[in-house]
Parts: sequence; C-alpha cells; structure tokens
Amino acid sequence: QALLRLTQSMPGARFDPGDGAVAPVAWVSPADANQVRMLFQWCAQFKLQLVPAGVSGGLDDALEHDSPRDLISRVDPATPTICVDVRRHLADLTSSENGRLWRAGPGCTIGGLPAAIADELLSHPHAHPGQTLAAWFARSGRSRHLQSVDVMLSDGSRERFGQMGAGGVPCVHSPMAKRLIPVLFQMLCEPLMQSWCASDVWPARYR
Repeated sequence: QALLRLTQSMPGARFDPGDGAVAPVAWVSPADANQVRMLFQWCAQFKLQLVPAGVSGGLDDALEHDSPRDLISRVDPATPTICVDVRRHLADLTSSENGRLWRAGPGCTIGGLPAAIADELLSHPHAHPGQTLAAWFARSGRSRHLQSVDVMLSDGSRERFGQMGAGGVPCVHSPMAKRLIPVLFQMLCEPLMQSWCASDVWPARYR
C-alpha cells in the first residue's frame, strides 16, 4: 500500500516491482532530482535502503543491462531495497558560457556528450558510447573536463564537490560533508588509497 501511494505521488516516474524473492522491492526511474529526494525521504520513513543501481555489482554494472532486476544491488541483504535507475529520465544535458561549460545528468550517455569530452572519457578502460555517466563515474570518474559533481549524501544533504581553493567551488555546508572531508584527506595519506587513486579503474565503487 505504501509503495502504491508513492507511485501515485511521483507522476512520470517508472516503477519496476521486484519478484518478491531476493530482488529489490522496486527499481525506480525518477523523473527528476526532486523525485530522488522524495524517494530518499520515503525510504527513511519506512526504513528501506535507497541505492544507485550497480552500487555493489563490481565491474559488471547493472546500469548497462536491459534487465536490471536480474542484478541485485543492495548494501545490507537483510534490509529491503529501492534501486534507482537513472537511464530513463535523468539524462538532461545543458550548456552555458557559449558551450564552454556543460551540465549533464547521471543518465546521460558518453556518446551524447560533446565530442571532445566524449573522446576523453572513452579513453578510459571499459568505457563505451552507450555507457551512462553514472556507470562511468562509478568505474573511473576521472577527467580533465570534470569541474564539479552535485551529490546527495547518505543523510540526504546535498553538496557540490569540486576543486578546492581559489577559484574552486563554494565551501561545503552540511555537517556530514564537513566531517567527511578531513577523513578523506586522512585516507589519501594511506599507501593503499594512493595506489587506488593512481589506478585507471577504481577497485571499489565511486572514486
């Protein structure tokens, strides 16, 4: 009943129910970023996990398959999960500054980007023109063209991360991000993390 009410409150979103066994409760393709935030609040209320498709799928990325329900993606197998599939709607691509700056949604494909950016992303291992930016970012996520990334943290707060210092993006605001950044700098001093950062393919998800 609760899932039915959610579908009714999210016009334009696509819901693919799980099979009731080991698959997630549902795969959802939100129509826009506001619906992603609505999903987060709903999952927090009903104590469900909200995860991006492919978050624990290794290099076999659920975002690259036609039948994502066949690939289970969850953090805690004991907790029901809602998986977010960005391919259907979150594929907006807009430009500013006479085409010098582009803003791309996570569902955009590499092949749909301007040629110079697409060519650079396709130089990474495992990248292909039909791959979404979400899938590319999970595997590699490095590009000289990448200026900043808008993210939703696990507590629901939103931040824009990018280059720090003069001319960089604005300072972070949420308490979680302020706690997270010093920990990340500390992790960067560890030899294992340094070797991971130097690799072409990130061993975990989302460098």
